[in-house]
Amino acid sequence: MKTLNSMDSMLRTMVLSFPASLVSEELQGILELLLDFTRCEREAVRERAMARIDVLTRVLSDYSTLQACANVRRGTAGPVCSGEIQLPLLGKLLGRLILFRFSEEQTSCAAFHALFALADFILESRLKDRADQVHREAVTTSALCSLSARDCAKAFGKYLQSHERTDVILVAIEALGDASILDQQVPSSLLDVALEDPDVWLTDAPKIVSSILESLPYCSTQAAWEKAESLLRLMTNLYPTTVVILLCKAALQGDSTAPELWELMSSMPETLAKILEDFANLLRRQCFRCSAEGPRTQPMASSSRKAEWEELAEEPDSVESHQGCPNMRTARLLLEGLVGLSQRAEMARNIELFLPGMMKILQVGSKDAKMKILLALQNVLCQLKKSKASFIAVQLVGRLLPLFDSECSELRELSIRMLTELLQLVVGRDEKRMRKEVWWALVPLLFRMSDQVPSVAKASREALLAAAELLKWKTLKHLLQRERLWELGACLLQNSRNRAEDFIHQSLPYLQDPQANVRLAAVRFIGLITWRLREQTTESQADILSALQPLENDWDISVSSLAVQTTSILRSPCVQQRPRGLLQALRCCWP
Repeated sequence: MKTLNSMDSMLRTMVLSFPASLVSEELQGILELLLDFTRCEREAVRERAMARIDVLTRVLSDYSTLQACANVRRGTAGPVCSGEIQLPLLGKLLGRLILFRFSEEQTSCAAFHALFALADFILESRLKDRADQVHREAVTTSALCSLSARDCAKAFGKYLQSHERTDVILVAIEALGDASILDQQVPSSLLDVALEDPDVWLTDAPKIVSSILESLPYCSTQAAWEKAESLLRLMTNLYPTTVVILLCKAALQGDSTAPELWELMSSMPETLAKILEDFANLLRRQCFRCSAEGPRTQPMASSSRKAEWEELAEEPDSVESHQGCPNMRTARLLLEGLVGLSQRAEMARNIELFLPGMMKILQVGSKDAKMKILLALQNVLCQLKKSKASFIAVQLVGRLLPLFDSECSELRELSIRMLTELLQLVVGRDEKRMRKEVWWALVPLLFRMSDQVPSVAKASREALLAAAELLKWKTLKHLLQRERLWELGACLLQNSRNRAEDFIHQSLPYLQDPQANVRLAAVRFIGLITWRLREQTTESQADILSALQPLENDWDISVSSLAVQTTSILRSPCVQQRPRGLLQALRCCWP
């Protein structure tokens, strides 16, 4: 004890000898070290650390002006007013003092004295009206003796800044799983204060939610878990986007509470559905902005998951935009979480809530976002009853068609394979509606059978076969099964002459496809159509000639020669009968 007393005197002298410019910084460093020791498993260590904190808070309390030592070598000396001392860890310090004040250890006495000294320092430095001493009565020695943990937090809270109140709550959340805190009712009481007045205490959503998720695995009692869950649900109501994104982050990191976190997410489908809708609108705005500014990187640039977590941890305030929508850099985490959540039955039961947002993301999202939405939809559809899955399948077909021409081969293949699955899901009255929808997929699938990526070409053939089965089109099915691919275009035209104009408009964009094989298939199919329409003067003929002209100089000789031949046929005088050699001429260009 004599040694400790001597060291305490030395500690006071050292603090008073700091240069004026370093008082706050040095006090901060010493108190941080002591707070770390209050987490030690040994009670004696916690007691000694709390006693040293008591010494330092008394220094702050006893001197309204701290005199720095006049030593030129150590810096400019001068008085330091208590109001000039800044302690960024004040909230953390106050939270720990309240916890130990109501513990059953020897630390309780030291924490009580330190708490009173800290109250004196706070009131001295922050009360603007010095004449108004009524406020000080709430934290006098006698008052502190009778205040509960909850009332103590309320008494101090009115003098704290926002970030300091946040630190008090973070300390309480951490203490839910702290074995050194003997009375678990104390941190629970502090959290009750926040639950009663969230606008004051729960302003830093990313920090508070992250702390809850980190503490959940270590909650020592069922009551502690329930308190943390109650706080998390309240934060979900106040900051839904932040909570869901951080839940996704925590679950994707594979911590031990992942099942419980998914269960929690499953219990708030309306919240997640709203977030998806907001996220889709954000993507739409980003897409339009990129279009207006010219070619740019996709809104969600690919990066490693680890880097995104680190970025999220470094900039917690960036989780939400000022409008409460997800920030672009957190999009991948949200969508990966959605894929995981889609494997649960709860999402399938609430698919109507999620579907509008997912549909919008399929329209305006990046290739990565679209792939994740497709994976989530696949997971959900396989859990639905046939009738419900059939109805949704009809709605999805039209959204898939633009994805067949994506620059990303993985997205092309995934969307085409999903079409095959959707065609197999329809039952009853939905079959008629699906037949109308699938007609628009025939031409894109025909051209994608020439895709340079073998897996995409194979998926296209399988999807076209599924379409032939749905349409009960025996000839088309026969040609596909026997791989007589060169006759498919003629088969399409033979059985759907009234759709020739539509086929032309669908085919023209493929004349600009990056792949020579696809351009060649488009020219060949257009050639078949133009031969049938050459006796008619249509507006499409001018469009076809205009579209074919650039291809006459195509770098691929098969494309250029067929484009020249097709143009010549279209411009030639009308004849009544088609020469027998036309189909063979077109067939010879098949790769």
